[in-house]
Order: sequence, then C-alpha cells, then structure tokens
Amino acid sequence: MNFLPTAQALKGDFTRSSSLGPLLWLCLEISVPCLSAAFFLKSGLLVFVFIIIAILPIILTLFSYVYFMIKNPDALRSEKYNIEIKKLELLGNKDKPFLDGKEQAIKKPELIKN
Repeated sequence: MNFLPTAQALKGDFTRSSSLGPLLWLCLEISVPCLSAAFFLKSGLLVFVFIIIAILPIILTLFSYVYFMIKNPDALRSEKYNIEIKKLELLGNKDKPFLDGKEQAIKKPELIKN
C-alpha cells in the first residue's frame, strides 16, 4: 500500500492560484527529486551539484515572495479573492453605494464601447 500522496493528488488539493503557484510546483518537482538523489548518492561532486540545484528554486521562491509582498501584495492573493474585491469596488462603498453611469464611464472608458 502506498502511503505517500502522488503529485497529482496534491495538485487536486492545491486550489489557490497566485503568482507563486508555479514556483511552488517547481520547488516540489525539482527540489524533492534532487534532494532524494543527493541522499542516496552520499558522496562525491554530484551530491553537491544536486543540492545546489535543489536549493535554487527554493531561493527563487523566497525572493519572489518578498518582491511581491513589497511591490504587489495582490499578486499573492488568489484569483478568486481578487475577482470578488473587484466586484465590490464596482458596487461602491457604504458612503457611496452605487456609481452612476457617468462616473463609471469616466473611470472605465471601455464601458462606453459595450
């Protein structure tokens, strides 16, 4: 009996889609096999190469996370969350519940074309 989950099973549970999603999969698909290979080889230059290759995607992911955290925090949120926020922005806030047509046309000129 196989107790370890497959990558496909993990992908089904991973529903958050943000800018870091592809990098997290890169970490899973590159770092885990490289670290496993380094563990089984136990000595030599090839072990060092596998460890370096395994660490690179992790470092890239950490730097990307910090970059997006500073420059564009919305990119770290899920697409579904961002769509819901955009819907709420179109409806307005409690002080001004709905935008009239003129203000919408000024803020979003593409609405005039439709």
